[in-house]
Amino acid sequence: MGIAYGIYMNSLGFSAIYPILMSLTIFAGSMEFVAANLLLVAFNPINALFLTLMVNARHLF
Repeated sequence: MGIAYGIYMNSLGFSAIYPILMSLTIFAGSMEFVAANLLLVAFNPINALFLTLMVNARHLF
């Protein structure tokens, strides 16, 4: 999973330090893939918050 994430981030144009730091700081692994796309688009805090809550809602159970 980590190798796939590194390859995905590289294909989006990020250097190797981004996936390393994000994997150390983001709790939900699936949120890392979503965060990569959030870094590429214009920042919308409400959309980012809602998306993060929806992805991490599975941890409530």
